[in-house]
Amino acid sequence: MPSKEDVENRRLDRRLFTDNYPYPLEFVKDDSKLTISNDAGESWEFPYETNRIFELDNDKRYVMLIEERGYARLLASDFLAERESPRMSYPGLTRVFFEFIGLFEPECIMEDRDGNVYTAEVARYKGEYIFEEDEFHSRVVDMCGKAQKILDALPSDPELFQVRNRLNMCVISTLEQLDRRGDPSRFMPPYIFTDLYQHRDILTGDLGDDLAEEFFSILEAYKTLKRI
Repeated sequence: MPSKEDVENRRLDRRLFTDNYPYPLEFVKDDSKLTISNDAGESWEFPYETNRIFELDNDKRYVMLIEERGYARLLASDFLAERESPRMSYPGLTRVFFEFIGLFEPECIMEDRDGNVYTAEVARYKGEYIFEEDEFHSRVVDMCGKAQKILDALPSDPELFQVRNRLNMCVISTLEQLDRRGDPSRFMPPYIFTDLYQHRDILTGDLGDDLAEEFFSILEAYKTLKRI
């Protein structure tokens, strides 16, 4: 844990990021920008660099970007923590240096103790949705349509609840997330490398052999996709 002197001088030990449980917080730099503005007319622009404190003034307002498994988060000082954070914590960082945790969906909203509201934005592939008319997009749209037809044709039988849930949440929702994110080095939708592959036989039964193979082929294609 940081010492009192570390906190007073905002001195961050590298181990706060490399040893952060349960996932290390990666050191990431790219050509993107973090932009912040508030309804009082102030604005700031910083390089996209994680694990580095950015000062909005020389006193109470400072922020830091982190990336956890490809997701960008914004940590902010106590003065910027008027709004409630999601239920997350980063040992040695939150409640020590930072009181606020913000998510980019696609922008992050925070509020200071004086009532000023701030909007923070990062590069589109770290939060905003992407729609492009390319071959991958076309495959995803086509597959979503086929899965939706199966879903629509299912009788309204309570015993088919699990089938509906898998088609809707695992297949259609996952495909839509792939299409919106664009770069798997930044984002891996839930279920792809865990539940979906572990239960491939169940999904094959829901979709049929040909559609199931097409679905998993799209997942494999996403791993090598670099659209951004």
